Amino acid sequence: MEPWKEQTIITSWIWMGILVFGLFAFAIWFLVNRHLKTIKKTRNKAAKTIRESKVEYTKRTTHFQELDRKRLSEELHDNVMSRLNVLHLNLFEGNIPSLEKNLRTSMKVVRELSHNLTPIELNDIELSGLFEDYLD
Repeated sequence: MEPWKEQTIITSWIWMGILVFGLFAFAIWFLVNRHLKTIKKTRNKAAKTIRESKVEYTKRTTHFQELDRKRLSEELHDNVMSRLNVLHLNLFEGNIPSLEKNLRTSMKVVRELSHNLTPIELNDIELSGLFEDYLD
């Protein structure tokens, strides 16, 4: 075979190798880039979902706080205030036995109300544990 033909074949093979390598590198770059875009979209979607969840959580928390405030105000108005008015009447009428009975009942109602407002976590902690936490 003539040297120039041999040189042309070798040059063709080299260019073919460069072309194949270039196509392979482009395919890898394309796939990696597409994967990174998918990851970015997934992260953005997750961040949006988290933001929406936080907003919904805040709305629900506020709603339940308002319900609890309403319940508390009704309890104070309907139960505690009416009992205090009865105590006031008994005091001016001088009805000591009824005054004492209504006073004990009122104390019980206020105690129950305050226990209902106590955070659930405090029910599991003993008094000595609370003192230790306070002193720490």
